[in-house]
Amino acid sequence: MFILTIVLLMFVDQKVREIALALFKVAVDIRRPELRSRIENLGFAILEKTAAKEWEASLTHINVLNTLIGFGNALYLIEPINANILLEELRNLNAAIREIAGLPESGVDISSIFSKPQITIQSAAQKVDFTEEKTISDFSAKEIKNNESIVTAPNAAIRQSAIMDRIRQSGKITIRDIMGAFPGVSERTLRYDLQKLCSQQALDRIGNGGPATYYTLRNKVIDSSL
Repeated sequence: MFILTIVLLMFVDQKVREIALALFKVAVDIRRPELRSRIENLGFAILEKTAAKEWEASLTHINVLNTLIGFGNALYLIEPINANILLEELRNLNAAIREIAGLPESGVDISSIFSKPQITIQSAAQKVDFTEEKTISDFSAKEIKNNESIVTAPNAAIRQSAIMDRIRQSGKITIRDIMGAFPGVSERTLRYDLQKLCSQQALDRIGNGGPATYYTLRNKVIDSSL
């Protein structure tokens, strides 16, 4: 549990800085001064609250940001691709904070009431394995000290966010690159992650599925020259 907390704290610290920077850059192009000001102020507020480990206040700011970003998108004040990525990153941050603070997911989960058939999910291309993930007992002190500790976190949302981060840094990534970054996760699970990101229109797959196939961001999200 102690190791998991360290990993999640590292993830939250990195992710909240990235989100705040993205909010400031997106706010530059918002024509409505009040909306621009609110988003910028929330960018500063979420940095302060997470740094102080005030988790409930951080979650409140995340909820407000979700509403404002959706509102800005609906009014065509925020580009849809930017809005979608910001909302996805805020969901990842929300999940990590809730896990650190031991808070349940928002809303009432009624899924346990209903019986579920025992089935195997299989597509024509592959059998999808949802279970093969690295458990927290598999983490080592060495992993905590380097950047790979983030990508081996046993949370699918965090893992998919880390994949996006790696593609932003390198421009593109192959399945072999991803397997090297996630030694504790099966190839099937990683392919499922990529498939999900593609279905969310966050990534494009370039190639016919062979070894030369690689993945890139769907569009350039935020102008890095700002």
